[in-house]
Parts: sequence; structure tokens; C-alpha cells
Amino acid sequence: MVYTSRGILSLILVIYHFGQVRVYAAEPACSRFEFEERLLAKVVKLEHTLQKTQETLASFQSSTRKTGTTYIRWGRNECNKNGTELVYRGFAGGSFYEHNGGAANYLCLPEKPEWGNYDDNENANSALVYGGEYQLNNRDTFFDHADVGNIFQQDVPCAVCKTERSSLMMIPAKRNCFDGWTKEYEGYLAAGSISTSGPSEYVCLDGKPEILYGGGTNANGKLFYIAEARCGSLRCPPYVNGRELTCVVCTA
Repeated sequence: MVYTSRGILSLILVIYHFGQVRVYAAEPACSRFEFEERLLAKVVKLEHTLQKTQETLASFQSSTRKTGTTYIRWGRNECNKNGTELVYRGFAGGSFYEHNGGAANYLCLPEKPEWGNYDDNENANSALVYGGEYQLNNRDTFFDHADVGNIFQQDVPCAVCKTERSSLMMIPAKRNCFDGWTKEYEGYLAAGSISTSGPSEYVCLDGKPEILYGGGTNANGKLFYIAEARCGSLRCPPYVNGRELTCVVCTA
């Protein structure tokens, strides 16, 4: 409940009418000047109490405000304009696609790295990080990439986005969010290929992908393949064998 000055001051039986103070109680034995002086002191005290109450309420509302969340937009270097802000843009990367001991997750590496202690000699026992690359074959026609041309073998950008909405989920096989949720972006479900030995995870690759210019060499690295449905333990219908799966990222 929000208390206003009018609400607080109504607790005292004082009204101002044409510059005169009228009181619904009988005037005390003291002089009118003394009575009005005491009354004014009470009004000032009440206004001070009201101010402190409002400050406490504002502090409470600020402390309970949603803190928000972040997500990675794979395949783009900007965020949407629906209440999000760009934290940083960078390059998709991760373990090499054929390394058995590699990490499964994709990374969004910032454009300007910061170094600690380092040794530039290669170490055979190190964990390794490579760049990301589109491996879409003829499926790149599913994407809206008219501004950048063919994206096959191109390097993948990414953007880390922040929204004031505190809940986040990626929904596979959907293009729209459920009621009460805000769509951040939609695209196609992507992961590593079953023909390679390196681990991977499922991510939502933006349906309007961009590329990192100058990165068209087939250098491999952390690869993005489109995921498709396989019937069996997966119910068909509603799913269709061999059909590429969509995805959407939603916040609330």
C-alpha cells in the first residue's frame, strides 16, 4: 500500500479553508497562537514521519526489484530491442569437434581478451579452445541470411544480452513463447554432429545469422550442425522423422 501526504495528514482533524484553520475539537484554554503553534509542530512531525516512511518503502521496492538475467544469442552480434541490452559481443568457440576429452559447452568469447600469467608454448595436456563454425551444408537455405550470403564454413559471432526479466528458458521445437513470456529470438536447434567424436550441447542458433567476416576458411573447431528429429522413442506424430527442429529463447 502506498501512503500519500494527503492520507497521512487526514489523520488529524484539521482543514484549511480560505487561509483559516478550523478544528473540530473545542479550542483549549491556551491562546489561539499557542494552539496553532503546537498544531503546526505536529503537522511538521507527521510530514517528517511520512517522508521517512516513503523513503523506507522506496528502499524496500528497490531491494525486491527483479535483478534480471543474461543469455547468449548464437549467430548474432547484437541483442533484440525488447528491453534487452548488450553486455558484450564476441566469437563463438569451444573444444575441437573430434577431441574425445573436450568440453561439451559452447563459449561466447569476448572480442578483447584480458591475459593473466601465460606461456605461449603449446602444451599437449592443456584444455583447448577453438573458434566456432557453421556446418549447415544445404540447410543454410532455412535461414534468413540474405545480407551476408552463404554462411557454410563461416565463423560464428555471438552476443551476451541482459534483460530485466528474471526467468529464462530455451524451448526446442517451438517458434513462439508461451503466454506471459517474451520472445528474445527464434531459430534452429543446433549441436555437434553424430559423426564426430567430440561432445556437444544443444543451443538455439539464431534464424537470422550473421558471420565473422574474413573467417570463411574451413578450419573446423567447435561446429554448429542443425538438429533433426528421429522417430522411435520420440513420438511421431507429432514429430516427423528427419525434420529439422526449431527453437525459441524466452524470458519472463
